[in-house]
Amino acid sequence: MAPALFVLYVADQPAARRFWARVLVREPQLDVPGMTEFALAEGALLGLMPEAGIRRLLGPALPDPAAAAGAPRAELYLRVPDAAAAHARALAAGARELSAPAAREWGERVAYSLDPDGHVLAFADGAAAGHEKPAPTEAPVLEAIRRRWSPRAWTAEPLPAGAIAALFEAARWAPSSFNEQPWRWLVAGREDPNAFALLLSCLGEWNQRWARRAGALALAVTREQFSRNEKSNHHAWYDLGQACALMAVQAAALGLQTHQMGGIDPERARQVYGVPAGYQVVTGIAIGRPGDPAALDDEGMRESELAPRRRRPLAESVFAGRWGEPHPAFGPPGNRREEAP
Repeated sequence: MAPALFVLYVADQPAARRFWARVLVREPQLDVPGMTEFALAEGALLGLMPEAGIRRLLGPALPDPAAAAGAPRAELYLRVPDAAAAHARALAAGARELSAPAAREWGERVAYSLDPDGHVLAFADGAAAGHEKPAPTEAPVLEAIRRRWSPRAWTAEPLPAGAIAALFEAARWAPSSFNEQPWRWLVAGREDPNAFALLLSCLGEWNQRWARRAGALALAVTREQFSRNEKSNHHAWYDLGQACALMAVQAAALGLQTHQMGGIDPERARQVYGVPAGYQVVTGIAIGRPGDPAALDDEGMRESELAPRRRRPLAESVFAGRWGEPHPAFGPPGNRREEAP
């Protein structure tokens, strides 16, 4: 099927173009008299057509769109990584707030506004599904990086359609030594109870207690020799880690999260899945929507789930000149902002 084009009728095409460029944080791929088009997700397109243009095209058979006088005529429901941030952009661009971001009964956090032409604009994300722990960063970063964290509480729902493909596509494009791409994966979603239970059995007993409610599980495997000459690839584990990191960021962008764990049974995984010699089962990964920390059956897990996120200050990690001397971008440890642990 060709990309779908959804068209909104607007009173002022240039003004509508400016509004939507700010809201979507992108420029239109087509902008000519009579039609402006913005690319959306999954190949969909958003079109803006002047009210007078559609009136001329269809004549009196079409009720005059201008007669609506701002009355809601359509709703555009957009799933985004951060509904609150997208909603704020819309308000700054001139939208009128109808409802602030809030958890809705269908499991998403959604904010509603009215665009200048009377269309209802809804921004939704998966934050309503569970606990959030955005990172208190020292410098601006991608929103998906800021929101990525490692929960143990899950909603016990299968992953949305297309999520598995998107996650492993992100991992596929990780850099690797000589483009070896040493990573391999074993994956099971909870929509297949038997496959899910088998992979769950390859995790450590303690990890099974919380990972059993994830939407999907994976085992990350790496090939330890270069395929071109069979020499040892001393960077194989490092490269696998890069692939896992990209997957984690992609998950956060989709409103999901991952939790990587070293507590697995590599030998059991090798036995039940027939992992060949030369490959190492390195880590387990739980994937899903964060759930309610109160559902965890261990007090220590619940405390960890709710604890503030902390990281060592950059001034203690990034040096210049001599070891231990902070890079000038971060300054001496005593002079930096301590509110971003």
